[in-house]
Amino acid sequence: MAKNKNNKKDKGGKATPRAASGKARGPFGRAVRTTHNSAEKRHDLVLGPQQTPVDQGANALVVLRRLTLAPRKSPQDWNDKNPDRPLHAWAGLHGLGQQDNGLAPDVLARRTAFLQAWRRAHRPLPAVPGPGSDGVLRLQLSTEWRIAPGLGLRFGAQETGASLHGTYGWPLLSASALKGLAAAAASAQKVDDDLIRQVLGGPRPGRKQTEGTVGRGGVRFLDALVVDGLCVHEDVITPHQQPYYTTNGPQARSNRTRRLPGEHHNPVPVEFLSVSGTFAVDLLGLDPAHLRLAASWLRWAGDEIGGGGRTTAGYGYFTDHTPAPAQETL
Repeated sequence: MAKNKNNKKDKGGKATPRAASGKARGPFGRAVRTTHNSAEKRHDLVLGPQQTPVDQGANALVVLRRLTLAPRKSPQDWNDKNPDRPLHAWAGLHGLGQQDNGLAPDVLARRTAFLQAWRRAHRPLPAVPGPGSDGVLRLQLSTEWRIAPGLGLRFGAQETGASLHGTYGWPLLSASALKGLAAAAASAQKVDDDLIRQVLGGPRPGRKQTEGTVGRGGVRFLDALVVDGLCVHEDVITPHQQPYYTTNGPQARSNRTRRLPGEHHNPVPVEFLSVSGTFAVDLLGLDPAHLRLAASWLRWAGDEIGGGGRTTAGYGYFTDHTPAPAQETL
């Protein structure tokens, strides 16, 4: 744990704990508090009576999905309408626990070792030299601005979610999301259904299951981690007609009266997290032609469709920045 630099010192040089601006609900409330950092204009997560800041390498799965905070009455710029603000401040400050984490290089090295082992254990079909000819194809996709993967995931009291690694809690693009994005791009380009099934498996969502359409695709997608330029952003959605959306949307309760949209409805800010950086997308398969097709669909989707939430607001678009030698040095 890092030393708390926010505590003031009395004349004797002894640190004076700051007054707590809030605390965690439930059993965590015995240990987790928040204090107002007036210099940085945020509320910091601290532990114990010594108010030790929550470590930069803490697991985001615990911080974001196990903590629910309760602000004290009328703390500065924080109230019950945005209870997640200190959690998001920690996530943005420390890159959801990945930024400056000593484990990150080791995890990425282990992924590379797995790809090398997979290559040795499998013999892809003969093909002309090029990306994917050895059964492994890695893309490095860089966000054009920001991406909000897993925005619709909700855990506990969280209003919004984020895709996180199941062990380390770091931000990622899930394999299922990448596969769905490739399928969406293929469909939008009117690629033959049989070819889509060969590459991605079938039957595809929305298509009838018939003889010969059921089977595993030729390309395996792995979760994509950020490998460079990670930055976690604290963003805000401000729905202006929340009563209309909450009573007419897919999550509307049947016992609630439907409301019409109205300009008199108050805007309700909802804070969420987004990510920017370069993701390593790894594709595995025995047919290099299928790997190249899947890669081309992902590139097209990054330019034309976008992934994650809020694509209409500019989130989710990415560009392929794969260096040419990278394919040969994995």
